[in-house]
Amino acid sequence: MAHDGLTTLSDRIHNLRFAVLGAYVADCFVVTSRLPAWGVEYQADAVRISPGGKALNQAVALARLGVHVTAVGTVGDDALGQDILFTLAR
Repeated sequence: MAHDGLTTLSDRIHNLRFAVLGAYVADCFVVTSRLPAWGVEYQADAVRISPGGKALNQAVALARLGVHVTAVGTVGDDALGQDILFTLAR
């Protein structure tokens, strides 16, 4: 019976439509040899920039569930903005 309930829930979710309004930004991840302390300088061993932000993460998670998602927000007209738009289009 639990399987029937999950199937019904899955069917209901796929029929829903969501609009996600919020921040579509670039997250910046920095790797250092240790956690930085306030006022202390460290050299970054690596830096990775990735599309992120709460709204983008929620929109992607909903899309992975197979529901229709409309993302509402503003992105920059630069390479980072293009990366965000590409992520949302996938």
